[in-house]
Amino acid sequence: MLLIAQKHQNSYDYQIEKASSYLESQEYEKAENHLYRAEELDPEREEAYLMELHMLIERGQTERLMVRFGQLAEQDPDGSAYYGVMISYFEEEQAPEKIKELLDECDSDLIRKEFADYIAPDPEFSLEGGNYTSIQTVTFLSDGTEEIYYTLDGTDPNRNSILYQDGITLPEGDTLIKAIAYSEKKIPGNIVSASYHVTLKVPDPPSIYPKSGEYTNQSDTNIYIVVPKGCTAHYAFDRKATEDDPIYDGPVPMLGGEHSFYAILVNENGKISSQGSIVYKLTET
Repeated sequence: MLLIAQKHQNSYDYQIEKASSYLESQEYEKAENHLYRAEELDPEREEAYLMELHMLIERGQTERLMVRFGQLAEQDPDGSAYYGVMISYFEEEQAPEKIKELLDECDSDLIRKEFADYIAPDPEFSLEGGNYTSIQTVTFLSDGTEEIYYTLDGTDPNRNSILYQDGITLPEGDTLIKAIAYSEKKIPGNIVSASYHVTLKVPDPPSIYPKSGEYTNQSDTNIYIVVPKGCTAHYAFDRKATEDDPIYDGPVPMLGGEHSFYAILVNENGKISSQGSIVYKLTET
């Protein structure tokens, strides 16, 4: 009998069997003793360590669980089975932020590769933050496998924020975009941000030809406006022009007599120039 007892005492499989039996009957202290003995007998085998983690979860001993996992992860940095236990536990607890923290602190490329669908890459802005003088559209560059949420009011984004689908058009003024991606397993990534300041340029007053002066019917009596690319011109006689006035699409005949001619430019961003004008007198010869 003594030989049998010694044999059992030195048998890894026997210790695991006894630990399993005590765990089923919830005799945790006895199970723990057998698990510790198994770990002493064969420190390279994972089974006793995994049973120990499951036991701590079953007992609700969260602090001990985290400490023991940390020891095992340090002992075996590529021990994916340990990470699997912890990730499953946090999934059951509906604690995605704990999974993010767990994998953020992991330095093992092997582990990060195995659990890649739990890791959300940082959203990449298509446009660097900074100052711009025209309307800009910001998109997020990704491989399309994760959801991206963003805010424009300075608050931190989450899954209740705006779901990114199309480009974000930046209005004139200041815009702060904060964004976060969620992995295929709905685990949050890091919050990233970019600040933009858009100042839309106002076009210069239009150049008008001919210049102010006196003209007769024997000369060219048309008025010409130089319209830069991306702008439209509006004109009026004897009062300042507005956007409601006719659009310049070719030479405008002078009216007989003495008149003022006004014109404005409106660019593609809706910015309006100050008035350009000439004063002329058209007489018959």
